[in-house]
Amino acid sequence: MIKFISYLKKGLKFLIVLFGVLFVLFFFFGCKFTQSTTKPIVYEKKTTTIALVNEDEVYKYPQSDLKLAFLNDDRTYIVTTIDERYETFKDLLLNRPDRSCFYDVFIYNGEITSIENLPKEEQERLQSLQESSLVANRLSFKKDIRQNHFFWRKQEHPLPIEVEQGLSLEEINELYQVCDTLLTFNVKSSPVRSSIIAVNFQQMKGLQSYKLLLLSRGVNKVLKIAKKDSHMPEFHNWLVVNIYQNITPRGEVIWYAIDPYLFDKPITIKELLKKYEESSDVLIKSYILSPNAYGFDYLNHTALYKI
Repeated sequence: MIKFISYLKKGLKFLIVLFGVLFVLFFFFGCKFTQSTTKPIVYEKKTTTIALVNEDEVYKYPQSDLKLAFLNDDRTYIVTTIDERYETFKDLLLNRPDRSCFYDVFIYNGEITSIENLPKEEQERLQSLQESSLVANRLSFKKDIRQNHFFWRKQEHPLPIEVEQGLSLEEINELYQVCDTLLTFNVKSSPVRSSIIAVNFQQMKGLQSYKLLLLSRGVNKVLKIAKKDSHMPEFHNWLVVNIYQNITPRGEVIWYAIDPYLFDKPITIKELLKKYEESSDVLIKSYILSPNAYGFDYLNHTALYKI
C-alpha cells in the first residue's frame, strides 16, 4: 500500500512537470504563430495641400459631408458626418489661417484616419517650392486654354500644324491594344495612368500624348465615374485622359480618348462627355492640354506641367 502511494505521488509529479512543459511550449509557439499571421496595418501617407471642395455647402448646411481634394490626386475623399473625426477635420479646414498649408494625411482602406501639421521648416520649404512653380504652371494653363479650349467642338484644328498626329482609326485601335497590355493591374489614379501611357507611347512610337482635363461646372459638385465593366461609381474632383487625333477623309479632326481602365475601346470626346455628364448629373468643363501637362492642382485651379 505504501509503495502504491509512493508510485502515485511520483506519477502525479511527472504529470505536473509534463503539463508545465506543454504549457510553456504552447505559449511560446502559440504567440509566435499569432505574431506571424497578424499583418500590421499599413497606412498610405500623403504630404499635400487640402481643398474643401464643398466649402460653400458646409457653411450653408453645417451637417454636410466633407469632400476633400489633395494635390495632383483626382479622387474625392469623403468624410461623412457619422465619422468620429468629422468635427475635428471640419474645424481644422474651416478655421485654418493659411489655405496653402501642407499637411501629412494618413489614409487606410480609402478613408482618412488623421491630418497632421508639418514642422515649421518643412512647411516653409514646401510652400516655397510650390510658389516658385505656381506662376509658370498658371501661365502654361492659360496658354493651353486660349489655344484650344472648346475648339474641338467646332471641328476646328486646335493644335499647330507641325504637331498634327493624323492617326487612322486602325492605328488608334492599335494604340488601345498596346495600352491595354501595359495596364495589367488596376491603377485607380488617372494622372498615374496617363503618365504610364504617355511615357510608353513616346518611347515605343515617338508619339506625344495630349491630355483631356475634365472638371465639374457645378459648385460643390464632383464627377461620378464608373470604370469599365462596373456600375459602382468612383468619385473624382477632376479627371485627366490621354487623347489622340484622327483626321477623317473629309479633313475633320476627331479626338479619341484612350484609357483601358475606364473604357473597353477608344471613345470620342463627344461620347465621353455625354457619358459622364449623364452619370454625374453635372455639366463638365473640358480642356485640351499639351503633352507637358501631367496633373491638376485643385486648390489653385491650375494644371501641373513639367518645367
